[in-house]
Amino acid sequence: MVSEVEESIEDLNKQIKRTEEIIVERKKILDALLDEITQLKLKIEETDKLLKSPGVDVGKLQVAESFMRKVNSSLKSLEGKMSQAKVDFDRAVERKKILNEELKQIVEANGSQ
Repeated sequence: MVSEVEESIEDLNKQIKRTEEIIVERKKILDALLDEITQLKLKIEETDKLLKSPGVDVGKLQVAESFMRKVNSSLKSLEGKMSQAKVDFDRAVERKKILNEELKQIVEANGSQ
């Protein structure tokens, strides 16, 4: 009986450790995506200022508009990835809570016997 409990605790500890690693990985992904989004927003602001400056010729305006469409498309793509990464992160955090609760229950049940 004790060995089964010890094995369960060991297994849960391994799952918790792996879940913590996943949380760290997801956090890095979220941070990287947020950085990319921030950089794109800065490029949009710079381009917008350029477009509003006096004396912008039609050629520059067309290039800038094309660039803005590409940046907006990239931004939407990154925001979708960011949303999915956030969902994955939240799931990993929830999984860790569940595993910790299971571990707590096993330890408490074993301690009361």
